[in-house]
Amino acid sequence: MKRTLSLILAALSLAGILASAACSNSAPTDDTTDTTADTTAPAETTTAEPETTADPLADNLPDDVSYDGYAFRIGAISADLQWIKYLIRTEQTGEVLNDTIYEANNAVAERFGITFKHIPYSGTNYSSYNEILASARAGDDNVDILTLHDLRSGQAALQGVFRNVYDLEHVDFEKPWWPRFTTNALTINGKMYNISNSMSYYNIYAVRCLMFNKGLMKNLGITFPYDDVRAGTWYFDDLINMTKDVYSDVDNNGARSTADRYGIAITGTAYCFLECFGVDVYGRDDKGLIKDDFYNERTVNIVEKSNSWFNGGSKGAYFSASGDALKMFAGGNVLFAFRGLGQIVDACMDSDVEYGVLPMPKLDENQKEYISGTVDNPISVPITNKNMDRTGMIIEAMSAEGYRRVQPAYMETVMKNRYASDKDSVEMMDLVFNNRMLSAGYLFANSDKTYRLQTVHDDMWRQGSSNINLTSHYESVKGQFQGYINTINEFFSRTDE
Repeated sequence: MKRTLSLILAALSLAGILASAACSNSAPTDDTTDTTADTTAPAETTTAEPETTADPLADNLPDDVSYDGYAFRIGAISADLQWIKYLIRTEQTGEVLNDTIYEANNAVAERFGITFKHIPYSGTNYSSYNEILASARAGDDNVDILTLHDLRSGQAALQGVFRNVYDLEHVDFEKPWWPRFTTNALTINGKMYNISNSMSYYNIYAVRCLMFNKGLMKNLGITFPYDDVRAGTWYFDDLINMTKDVYSDVDNNGARSTADRYGIAITGTAYCFLECFGVDVYGRDDKGLIKDDFYNERTVNIVEKSNSWFNGGSKGAYFSASGDALKMFAGGNVLFAFRGLGQIVDACMDSDVEYGVLPMPKLDENQKEYISGTVDNPISVPITNKNMDRTGMIIEAMSAEGYRRVQPAYMETVMKNRYASDKDSVEMMDLVFNNRMLSAGYLFANSDKTYRLQTVHDDMWRQGSSNINLTSHYESVKGQFQGYINTINEFFSRTDE
């Protein structure tokens, strides 16, 4: 069963790619009969070799390369082993996801004659930044790649201690294990220093999406919006209209509380909300450098509409800076949850809620594709690594195996928890995973939240007023924001040594 469901999920992901190829290879039929054919002896026939279709998931790496037992070194903290476990597993346990990562690692190791070695960093995922900077500046060649806290990873890149990913050999950014929205977002002036792709599964664990309570939606007489998603007509206004009036004073205390029923509940920081509408506050100029792209009609529309949703008198939308909206969803009284996919699944582990999966909606008909914002612990190649050929080979192989094996296995993990086992949810998850985006506005945000316009909607929700002046808020940080943009552009404009 363990392998069967993973294979089914992988096959579903490939179906759209292979369908057109299969149709184009079909031979035309001929209903005519040649009555003049000589029937005294059978004509000599030859059997044509069947046409082959190139494997769309082939990584195109050579199979005759061996690194003779080289230990491929991955830097990650030792205090919290989850970060190295998103990349490698050292033993089989019988658990689907663990064993699939182990098998993916083993496939790469056997193919290229390597082993994997965890090089531990001291401190926390955040504070190890200082250790990484000191090691790079000292010229220590002690790791081939490393993984680091997202914000700190962006800051480290600007210190010049990572290699440009475009300088790696063997990397093919056209392959599906390099999510195009993320790759485009993190490429500035033709350079990229942080990897967020299928090499690690954290960015699919953390990808933002909507979960909905299928039983509650049925009871409310609302049609599951799967067909709207397929038609490309699942819009923000649809989500607002589905949720704004879904309120019931379940505990009968006359006040809104966490025990009541809501259309949507969000607590804490709503990371990646703007990204799901295709908004990165760092736009691009005609040279590929970044520019301030926050204050425009589209972004203002999203922020003001979302603020009115939560603070404009709609009882069905619940927001609190503190609290646990996921616990509320798992309790069965919330129609929609918005957060990282894995976080929602974990919260529902012991719940009876039967959930469905959806991408965040488009803003309107002008948005061409669904986009799913994500966070990540990006992977980087330290400046001290001189072997771009071997490093690129292993990164590409691990990324391909992650896409082919680990992504379907993670789908299986999601599906086995709380019954998201319908084909619609499989299709929706595939869309969410493949359209995920780690934005430059998130990764290169300054640690001072004054600069972080990428989460300005969240700050407005916290203030609890539908009348907050977005213009004055933006003007108050515009100078600092532009100053940081200049810092980023200066780095990405430099000539690499």
